[in-house]
Amino acid sequence: MQALQLHASFSSQGEREAAASQVQFSMTRAQCNMIFSDDIFDSLVTEITDLGRSIGCSAITPPWISLYGDSQMQNFHIDPKQGCMAWTLSLSTGYGSSFSGGETILLTPKVLDYWREYDGTRGKEAPALARFLPPTFGRFVAFDPRVPHMVQKVAASGVGPLEGRIMIHGWFAEPEVIWYGEELEKSKECQAILNEAIDGIVNVLNSEIGRVTGFLAVRLSILQDGTVVGMSAVCDTLREDPSDSVGVVGYDEEDREVIEDSAADIRLTIRESLGGLLFPETEQGGDVVIPFDFV
Repeated sequence: MQALQLHASFSSQGEREAAASQVQFSMTRAQCNMIFSDDIFDSLVTEITDLGRSIGCSAITPPWISLYGDSQMQNFHIDPKQGCMAWTLSLSTGYGSSFSGGETILLTPKVLDYWREYDGTRGKEAPALARFLPPTFGRFVAFDPRVPHMVQKVAASGVGPLEGRIMIHGWFAEPEVIWYGEELEKSKECQAILNEAIDGIVNVLNSEIGRVTGFLAVRLSILQDGTVVGMSAVCDTLREDPSDSVGVVGYDEEDREVIEDSAADIRLTIRESLGGLLFPETEQGGDVVIPFDFV
């Protein structure tokens, strides 16, 4: 016991100082509107905003451009308050040739919920614990900003700054119902039908289902006769909030515990509420994206 106490004492020595000395980031960055011409900047914002609209976000935060040279990196962090989803666009042309490293690293869901499916019979190495997304030219990545992520240290010795890791990045923000189809968008009756359905969903979620966190965007496809013929989740980062979990809600036929799955219950409620909607007839039909932001 004395040896165990001694080991515990020594193992924590200097830990606080070591943590405080970690480099959080070491890249060079600037706002994109300070780097690009007005025409290029406006085109960039328009195209990325259009991508955000496809998942029910009506705007993006002011985009940054970052340059990572030799030995530069960004340490693990989260940034959940900036927007519903984070995004990056790579302008790097030298990945694998003029530089190595610079991958975006995301911890996997199993690591974030580590003990639920812990297997002590075998070890795990980096590829089983994190995702490694290479910064190849033109690659656009959107991800849940609540997930701990980092940028791997870049190795780019002896090359110019434009041959390193170059990224444009920001966040999708301002969730809003997005209509695709001019007739649907301008129809007050369509908006009233959808608003009534959303109000009903919110009432059910508030009274019957345990709390979750995350962002869910659902896209409905609507025929000319107003019927909904397709429904899909175009973005889904829902996770149950452990602090508000009911836990065991019953038992199955074999007397096994049934654990509440709030995220699944919410998805089912939304599907049942939206799938049977009937909108007014239009000449072309269209689509609508409906965001649900659980903060």
